[in-house]
Amino acid sequence: MEAATVLAGIETGTSGATAYHVLAYVSILTGGGFKRSQDQYTKAVELDPTYGAAHYGLAFSLLWSPTPEVKARGRKHFETAMKLGVEDTSNLRGRFYPNAK
Repeated sequence: MEAATVLAGIETGTSGATAYHVLAYVSILTGGGFKRSQDQYTKAVELDPTYGAAHYGLAFSLLWSPTPEVKARGRKHFETAMKLGVEDTSNLRGRFYPNAK
């Protein structure tokens, strides 16, 4: 079965956002690249805008973009994650977003 078929099936279920979150994390760990993880975290957030862990992961992933405008988008996702009650386990606030709300 092709990955696109699997993902299409996942999207129709309630676990789609979780699946994309996991795929994004695995992309980072296995050297799949931060761009790929950004796309997957973005998809998770689109599927479930209240999924704080996906916002937090996206904030982290966006930090590694070479483009300052892309990096700046990470702050919005970091702030959303904090509002949703995600614990700042990687100290993103202290290291990258000291003035975040």
